[in-house]
Order: sequence, then structure tokens, then C-alpha cells
Amino acid sequence: MLPPALQRHIEGALGSEVESTTTATGGFSPATRERILLRDGRRAFVKAGTDADTRAWLRDEWRVYGALSRPFLPEVLHWSDTEAVLVLEDLGDCERAPPWTGRAVAAVVATLAEVAATPPPPDVPAIDPSPFRGWQRSLWSLQSIATLGAATPEWLQSHGPVLARAEAAARISGDSLLHCDVRGDNLFLRGGRAILVDWNWSVRGNAAVDRAFWAPSLQLDGGPPPEQVVGHEPELAAAVAGFFAYQAVQPIEQATPAIRAFQVAQLRQALPWAARALGLPLEGVTTAQAASGHGMSL
Repeated sequence: MLPPALQRHIEGALGSEVESTTTATGGFSPATRERILLRDGRRAFVKAGTDADTRAWLRDEWRVYGALSRPFLPEVLHWSDTEAVLVLEDLGDCERAPPWTGRAVAAVVATLAEVAATPPPPDVPAIDPSPFRGWQRSLWSLQSIATLGAATPEWLQSHGPVLARAEAAARISGDSLLHCDVRGDNLFLRGGRAILVDWNWSVRGNAAVDRAFWAPSLQLDGGPPPEQVVGHEPELAAAVAGFFAYQAVQPIEQATPAIRAFQVAQLRQALPWAARALGLPLEGVTTAQAASGHGMSL
């Protein structure tokens, strides 16, 4: 439900009264997210900040929407920097995945290539490699990682240093535009193309990073294994697994508690991938079954 002041703002900006609203599900942010039906028959999707963090994230998202118009972006209907209110076209009639068909996977892969080929807006920052060094940051606290159930303590003690060396060699930096939060609930399929929403984590970096961090959530949602969408990227596989391992045991500061469970679920997809890619033994690693769910959130 829209707060009264926000509803008046939307009605003034779009020139029609709000007939009804439906709160959007999914996501890990406490921002307002509402699908609305206007009296003139139009539909739209409203995102609005509810605190300093969510307002800042929306302004970060606007760096992309305000600078680019591309088929992989939804149409912007209204933006207010003062109020931190973003109104987008409603994508509710688009196809969603899962189930991940070969056609749907191919559409996302093609879209990610198009994203990477798009010159980043000048105020999109370079990627920070430090969050992708999770194993190096966890070598002295592997017992806490073991509590997540992705691998035995003995396996982590034996192979954690190998994972740390591999992730240190991962190429994270680059000049390509990255969405940096590719997952099923941020993807819509229309006309054989994929549309990406939630651009507040956009950065400049290595184009392979988007595919690598999408891969565990894709498999979690019943899609193909990471090797089929990323190729041979053992260092990136280690970095992905390390990211989730480290993040999943951290205090929650800027998201809903559900994010940790999803990060653990992705770790249980990413760690076997990293072990396979690096030739490490799988005995002692939990091989999780794919199941419907959401993907990563940075």
C-alpha cells in the first residue's frame, strides 16, 4: 500500500489517480515496491526510499536509468531525486523463470553480453575487488563457515588456502558495465529478450563477473550447472563461493534477514562448482539439489 503522501506525488507526476495497488514480493530491500493500476488504465511499478540507505540505493539506480535507454532496461515513467521515487513500466505481463528453458537461459546470456558491450555511464564506479576475497578474509574463521553446512570443517581446513589463492587470481576489475545482482527475480523475459531491473549495484568491471554470480542462483532455480554459462573460470568460481561463504556469516545491516538463507543456498551450489573447477575432492562438500528460489544479493 502506498503512503498517502507518496500516492499524491505519483498521481501528480503521472496525471491520473491510483485505482489500486499490489505490494511486490521478493527482493531483500525494505524500500517501498508497489505495482499500481491508474484510473486511466495504465499500470506502473513504484519504488520509493524508506530510509537513508534505500534512498541512496535508488539514486545509485538512477545513474543507469537516467543515462541509458536500452532494450535490457524497463521504460522510466517518472523520477524524483528530491523524494527518491522511481516509477517504471509494469512488467507483470512478462514471462518469468524458473522454469529455466534453454531459450530463457540463452536470452539472459545474450542480454548480459549486450550489457557488457554498453559503455558505462561516467558516474558508475569501478568495482571494489575486496568483497570478492571471502576466503582470504575467512581463513582464520573457517569454523564459522563450516556451520553453514556447505562443507565439513576438515575439508575447509584442507582446501581453504587453495580457494584463497585461486580467488586472489580472479580477474574482477575491467571496463564493462555490470549489473552485479543478476538473479531470477531481477529478470523478465519479453519477445525473446531479457530485461534487468534493480540496477543500484551497477559498476564497471570484468564482464564475466555478472555471468559467474548469476550461475549459482540459476542452478538453484533448476537451471544448468555454472560451467554451461560461465565456461572454464576456476578463479571466478572460487571468488563466487568465497563471497557467499563470507557474507552468509556476517551480521545483517542493510537487508532483510532472508538474505542470509539465500546466500547459504547459493554457497551450496557455488562451492561444488569451485571444487570441480579447481580439481579439489568433492568428498566432504555438500552437493545441494537444485530447488526453486531466489538468487544473490550483494
